[in-house]
Amino acid sequence: MRILYLLSVLLLGAGFLGFKKSDEKLNVIKWVTIFVISFMGYNITVCMILGLLKITCHLWLLSMLNSLLAVLLGYKAVKNKDYQKYTVKKQDLIGLAILCVIFTGIVVKEIRPQDGGLKYAALDSAVHYRAAKHFSDHLIIFVNCEDKTIFDFNVMQTGAYINDGLLMNVVNRSIWRARILYL
Repeated sequence: MRILYLLSVLLLGAGFLGFKKSDEKLNVIKWVTIFVISFMGYNITVCMILGLLKITCHLWLLSMLNSLLAVLLGYKAVKNKDYQKYTVKKQDLIGLAILCVIFTGIVVKEIRPQDGGLKYAALDSAVHYRAAKHFSDHLIIFVNCEDKTIFDFNVMQTGAYINDGLLMNVVNRSIWRARILYL
């Protein structure tokens, strides 16, 4: 199911990028960034709507919704054979590489994934991690949780845990299998 979800995200990204937004060539790095940020908002919205309807956010359901939206976005482009054209500038690639190096340095220094666990400097991040892990395990929003004693999320702070929880659900078991194979 995780592979199907990842494929649906890629299909949605392709539909979004292929959808004609302008007659001019656009910067692909800028629009990939816009897609990633928009996709996180889309995830929160979809999971919140499903949660309010008391529907569990299973990966197969999210995959279907992603694929449906991708088809809707890509239909016009494919029908008219009119796709968005993009350009990439060298300075954009250099800037992106510098940001990736800085981000990797911060992650290695502050979170310390090389130690096999996660290190938190603040208590707030531990609460968000636990909330994301809970969402990852159960795939329901906290408004619908039976036990509200663990978290004080009586208001709908979905942005705090939905995207992280989905990422954990998709990646966690894959990493665990890789660790077992490595041992």
